[in-house]
Amino acid sequence: MSTYFPNQVPFLELEYKHIEVLASAPCSEVYATIGPIEPISIREISAEVGRSTASVGEHISKLLAVNLIIPVGTRKRRAREETLYARACVSYNITVRNLSSEASEAYITRFRCQMRQIDRYHAHAQKAIQHDPDFADFFAYRWQMGYMDRESAIKFKEEMNDFLTRFRAHITTDPEIRAKGDFVRVQFSATFLPTQRESEKVRKK
Repeated sequence: MSTYFPNQVPFLELEYKHIEVLASAPCSEVYATIGPIEPISIREISAEVGRSTASVGEHISKLLAVNLIIPVGTRKRRAREETLYARACVSYNITVRNLSSEASEAYITRFRCQMRQIDRYHAHAQKAIQHDPDFADFFAYRWQMGYMDRESAIKFKEEMNDFLTRFRAHITTDPEIRAKGDFVRVQFSATFLPTQRESEKVRKK
C-alpha cells in the first residue's frame, strides 16, 4: 500500500491510547474529516464540522499527541500561513479480540460516536433529498440478516475490505477537478455484527 506524505505509514493497528482519544465525539468527528490523501487545515475542518477553529485546534492537539495525524505542510492564506494535516496512516485496524476490558469500553464509546455521526448525516441527507430529489444519487442504505458459519464470515469480512478499496478508487482528491464538476463529500461505512441474542449465547457459555 502506497503512502502520500513523509512520516506517514501504510497501516496502523490502533492501541488503547488511540481508541481513548477517538472515544470523544468531537475528536472522532474531527478525525473523520481528515483523510490520508488530501491535506486539510483547521479552518477547513472547522467549516466542515461546524465548530470554532479554537475548538478544532484543541482536538487536533489531542490527535497529534497520539500520532493519529501528522502535519504535512503549510499553505498561505492571505497574510497567514496555515498548517495542513493528514492521517498518520493510510489504513487502520482495531483487533477487537486483543482488547483489554478498558480498551473494549472505550471502543464501544467510539462506535457510538460514529453511529451518532451517521445518524446526523442520514437525517440531513433525507431533508436535502426532499429539497432536491436528485441528491438521492449520493445516498444508499442496505440491511440484511441471516446465518453464516465461521468460514463464510471470515471470507465476507475480506470482501468488505475489498469493497472499501473500490470506494477509495472512486474518490477525487484534486481540488481543481472538483471545482469543475458536481462533487459531493460522502461517507461510506459497513457494519457486520452478530445479533444481540447470538452475543448473549456466547456470554452465557
